[in-house]
Amino acid sequence: MLENSSAQKMSLGDMIAGQLEEQVINGSIPAGAKLDETAIAAQFSVSRTPVREALHILCGRGLADRIAYKGVVVTRISPARIDEMFEAMAELEAICGRLACHRMAMSERAELEALHH
Repeated sequence: MLENSSAQKMSLGDMIAGQLEEQVINGSIPAGAKLDETAIAAQFSVSRTPVREALHILCGRGLADRIAYKGVVVTRISPARIDEMFEAMAELEAICGRLACHRMAMSERAELEALHH
């Protein structure tokens, strides 16, 4: 079941995607497993529309693939793919840090320097 208290602005699809992502990452849903819309809709007590949205999100995150005549299947992630993902995350974090520094007010910069020392 879904709780809608802490994530009021998240869509059902986002919440379902988050929970499915957690299950894929912790191995509850293994690589190669078919993600059945009807079963997932029943699991979360929702219609198939937010499930389709969730599966689209998982595919966009690289955790699942849409395969013709088979449906949506959990991606098999190789060690090389994991390395690529961490490399991309590191680059994104560096960009975010750089943007945050450029947008910082002088008072925020002084506070950060004080915390650093």
